[in-house]
Amino acid sequence: MTAMAEQMTQLNMRVNAQDKRQAEEVLRFMGSTTTELVRKLLAKIASGAEAYMEICEVLETPASAASAEQEGLGFNPVISEATEICNAFAQMLGYESAADLPKDNRSYDELYEEAMLEHYREKGWLS
Repeated sequence: MTAMAEQMTQLNMRVNAQDKRQAEEVLRFMGSTTTELVRKLLAKIASGAEAYMEICEVLETPASAASAEQEGLGFNPVISEATEICNAFAQMLGYESAADLPKDNRSYDELYEEAMLEHYREKGWLS
């Protein structure tokens, strides 16, 4: 092993089987894998503050710019700008902010079935 080679370790975890299957399906359509996703997520977390707010959202942890600053992680202007862009788009659609956009409460299975039926119709396999 060269001095520049990264030392690797193995990560084993247990997850809900249905969540894993659904995530793998989505990632496959995106051209990725769960392994790649976990590697990138861990690297993003290890790289520091730029992912603080996103990580809190994924972990369902309350977060704010003030709490990020208190932790010494700073405020992420990229996330702030993305929020402004989303809000501007929502306003173009006639909503006050992105939070006011309608929510789709269908399950993954319902959305997947609908997408596959549409796909089959487009292919001419269903009428």
